[in-house]
Amino acid sequence: DVEIGGEFRAAIDEASKLPDCPVILGDRHIDITVRRALACVPWYLKVGFFLLFPVILICVLCTRPEPEALKSETERLKKELAEDLDDDEKSEEKVTTDNGESSKKPWFSETSTALEEVILHERDTYLTYQLQTTAQSYENGTIVGVVGAAHLEGILDKWGTVTEEDMERVSE
Repeated sequence: DVEIGGEFRAAIDEASKLPDCPVILGDRHIDITVRRALACVPWYLKVGFFLLFPVILICVLCTRPEPEALKSETERLKKELAEDLDDDEKSEEKVTTDNGESSKKPWFSETSTALEEVILHERDTYLTYQLQTTAQSYENGTIVGVVGAAHLEGILDKWGTVTEEDMERVSE
């Protein structure tokens, strides 16, 4: 039940209580993520989005929901998304690869897989590198990182393995 961005506001509030506690914003610039994500989307979906965007914008501007209604709708959508993700994890099917190994086949298409790579896994790499290098710059190597819950597993998996070359690859 954390409001969007609430974890970052809490981190800044707590850091301000400590003397000489720096706050480092270590996420990848949004323009890089958007550009890389758009490169994964087929042209016909881009055209469809840009044709519908003005209509959606007009609808949003004309209806202007009250802040409380917007907040409750956001909470409802977050709960719905969490339930959908749980359902999706249950619906993954096992697939045997050419070399006989068994792996999970996700329900999403190639476009979704490419978007997941850009939005989740590449940012996991970027965040891991930022945290690693920040920790190395402090004497005892202890830092506190505030990241979205979706990135925690990826960061833990990648910790200590992300190189400068990996960082360059996800920063292009």
